[in-house]
Amino acid sequence: TLLVVALGPHRGYIAFLLLHSLLAALGTLGLLRSLGSAWSAASVAGLVVALSGFYAYETLHPGLFAILAWIPTWLWTTHAVFVRPTPGRVAVAALPLAMMAFAGTLQVLFGAVIVFAFFVAGLALDALRDRGGRDALRSLARAAGAQLLGLSLAAVVLLPAFAHFPHTARALGMTYAFASMGSVHPLQLLGAFVNSVATHLGAGVVLDFDAASFYVGALTLPLALLGLLGTRRALPIALAFAAALTALLAMGRYGALHPILYEWMPGAVGALRGMGRALGPGTVCVAVLAGLGLNRLGEPSVRDRWLFAVLLAAGLACHAFVVWAAPMPVRGATLGSAGVLAVALGLCALRRRHPRLLQPSLAALVAIDLVAFGALDPILDETPPPPSAERVAGDLPALAEIARGDFGRAGERVLLFGVRPRNLPFLEGLDGVGGYNPLVTLQYLDFASLVNEGRLRPRAPLDRFVHGAQPQRLGAALFDAASIRYVISFWPLESLELENFRLVKRYPPQPLRSHASLYENERALPRAYLAYRTAHAAGSDVLEKLLGNGFDGRRSTVVEGEAPRLDGPAEITPVERISVRPELLRFDVAPEHPAILVVTDAWYPGWRAEVDGVESPVFRVNALFRGVAVPPGARRVEMRFDPWTFRVGAALSVAAAVAILVLAALAAVRRDTGES
Repeated sequence: TLLVVALGPHRGYIAFLLLHSLLAALGTLGLLRSLGSAWSAASVAGLVVALSGFYAYETLHPGLFAILAWIPTWLWTTHAVFVRPTPGRVAVAALPLAMMAFAGTLQVLFGAVIVFAFFVAGLALDALRDRGGRDALRSLARAAGAQLLGLSLAAVVLLPAFAHFPHTARALGMTYAFASMGSVHPLQLLGAFVNSVATHLGAGVVLDFDAASFYVGALTLPLALLGLLGTRRALPIALAFAAALTALLAMGRYGALHPILYEWMPGAVGALRGMGRALGPGTVCVAVLAGLGLNRLGEPSVRDRWLFAVLLAAGLACHAFVVWAAPMPVRGATLGSAGVLAVALGLCALRRRHPRLLQPSLAALVAIDLVAFGALDPILDETPPPPSAERVAGDLPALAEIARGDFGRAGERVLLFGVRPRNLPFLEGLDGVGGYNPLVTLQYLDFASLVNEGRLRPRAPLDRFVHGAQPQRLGAALFDAASIRYVISFWPLESLELENFRLVKRYPPQPLRSHASLYENERALPRAYLAYRTAHAAGSDVLEKLLGNGFDGRRSTVVEGEAPRLDGPAEITPVERISVRPELLRFDVAPEHPAILVVTDAWYPGWRAEVDGVESPVFRVNALFRGVAVPPGARRVEMRFDPWTFRVGAALSVAAAVAILVLAALAAVRRDTGES
């Protein structure tokens, strides 16, 4: 976020990706070095993580990518606690988990937790064998304390996030088909080691991740298996189990594990939609094992050399099968990675004459394979882009003009219709309806169903709303009541027969961008207004009747709970909305009659209001929005988001930060004492 603020959204985003790629590589390198690997082997493991196809794919999602990038450092700092559990190391080990929580989303974090749990189990077993039960338990307790400290440091974001979970659309009512989206086909798992195999062998197979490459290199699997086979340590075995488990989870609906998991906890699985993202943390395990395998080749072991040669031959045979069985011509990248395996096999044959060249030569081959046939392969591919790529937002000029107020209204709500990504308005400082925004909560689904259909939809299935097909269900009443002033559409809205929409401007197509049309909804309700007549909804049945088809927010305002019942004029008065900060809004009001101040932002626990300095409750209006009672003669209403989860979380975070500083000070004192 700081990079984006300092450098702008585009340069900041590039800097963000580069720095986190470097973080992933250095974290993996540090972990392998701490495990006793040579520099060449550790560097190879870092390259595998930073240049893997999965990491490249997830650059589309910065929050997911940031969590992936922190995983190696998380493992590295935890290993340091097991090696020598000093206060300073405990303090440092708390930071990666906190940074991961600040970064993002459970869709990657749950796979990272699985990898971490197996990693710690392997460390504990090795410590138990080497140092005995007491030392192993002491190290385990301090590592656990570091993680608890990290969670406490991130409490300021974790507590509000957990409180938000029951309000999200994914929390309830997901069908199995929807929860299974984002699964990895077995052919894509094979494609981690045989480049482009999913594209070619999978012809005619619908892949959730399309043709996304998860390639980690043809040499990586033989090296990883070499690092695993013959080991007497628990850690490599634990990493192998973690990699296998994350792969099974990533298969989602294509595997046997996901249906069982969904049966046990459907709500959690719905929230973790995108099971294939478990593959990212598993990539770290494979990379570490590959680094350990390359390190073994630096030892004078004839058995390892022959075993590695057999594994390379098996990889070549697999590539040959893909070339033979593919129903369409394979890419040159597949033949290129096969060539890398053949060269590696030749290096094994030359090892007796030039033993010192094997490790650096294999490291160079891994780098060539990942860059030439992995990361750059999609860029060098001459296949034309799919038709969907032509719909990439031709809406940027329109968003910039709306943000500037070129059409007479600034700060109005925008909907992207048939244009992706739907959270683009946020980058221009605008409030969007699709994508990641405060309106897309469980209450929004109720509101949309009531206004469009006159009834509450069942909690299951909610797939069409959540997955982004909701624009096809939007009616004119919903546009009006949700204060959607502008619509940027890929399709002509005239075909939907929506009333009161005026074409403002058409934007010509650009390279890789289609045309976009900007419409204004002339009947959109103001973002804030005074209403003088209310109808009270005592239950869902009454709510359905009051918010049914034909609802007009100008003539009636539906309130719930302890909101006052008003019988004034059937009209509304627009109110100036001053956004001091996202969590602090001010309104200048001057009602002549008892009124309700309606703010067409989502109602949510934690909003508080003051009317001329006197606290007043915030209640739900029109099933989704916020309302405050305003007496005649009132002048100023202030609305502030101040949930208890944030206050408690902030207190815990401050306490954890103090604890980390104390541990760092103790470490400094111990170091100075030892030096003197």
